[in-house]
Amino acid sequence: MLSGGAVARSTRSWRTLPATAPRWQHERRGLAIQGVDIRMDAAGRYCLNDLQRAATAGMNSRTVEVHEFMRRPETCELISEISNTGNSRITPLEAKRGNGGGTYVCKELVYAYAMWISASFHLKVIRAYDAMASDRSAPAFAVPQSLPEALRLAADLAEQNSQLTAKVAEQAPKVEFHDSVTEAVNCQTVQEVAKILGTGPNRLFTILRDRGLLMRNNVPYQEHLDAGRFRVVERKFNNRHGETCVYCRTLVTGKGLTYIQRHVMGLGQTNGGTA
Repeated sequence: MLSGGAVARSTRSWRTLPATAPRWQHERRGLAIQGVDIRMDAAGRYCLNDLQRAATAGMNSRTVEVHEFMRRPETCELISEISNTGNSRITPLEAKRGNGGGTYVCKELVYAYAMWISASFHLKVIRAYDAMASDRSAPAFAVPQSLPEALRLAADLAEQNSQLTAKVAEQAPKVEFHDSVTEAVNCQTVQEVAKILGTGPNRLFTILRDRGLLMRNNVPYQEHLDAGRFRVVERKFNNRHGETCVYCRTLVTGKGLTYIQRHVMGLGQTNGGTA
């Protein structure tokens, strides 16, 4: 057992250590292609807009617009196939708004987009994935080999815990709303679907009403709810008078997105069958 004086001396020596990462920390690389970092969301999907930037370095990015790729019949069919055979709790794509927004897609759609660009870019994406997988296979943790390293690990973990506690407190209202819409996991708003399809939200709302999917108040007709193409969630909020009000929001499921692409927007028409 170390004496109090020994601990104090070790602590002083730890404080004078250079500000370099200890051996127990191994930085893991994410997906990077041609010098562009490809963002990844919590569901493991990758930002297609970042991939577009990597593919068009030194080119006119409008030649390979993301929404043009999403409108292709082959892409629509692939999305439908992934939705029917993959993880039902994770949609193959999702449009996100605000800071860090964009169209996030699963790995299969990343490969499909890269193949659509060129054989050369497709190969670069495959090799980038292989490099990332090899990097992640390396051990992410090593036991501290000295008291200074152990003290540094304890200090870092304490700081991370403090940051997480503050984040939980900050996001408490958001978590409360998330719990109220658990049944709407992996759905998207009409605004997000409009972005994926390369159109405006008001225009898409009008089309969905004209085609008999939504009522005048933008709530889906029962037959489309029963078919699993839409979900409606209720969000409670207090107005300025302190009264509790309920707001209904229409969300589109992965199945509904495929249906809208094929049968409403006329994209990716196939022979027979409905989503």
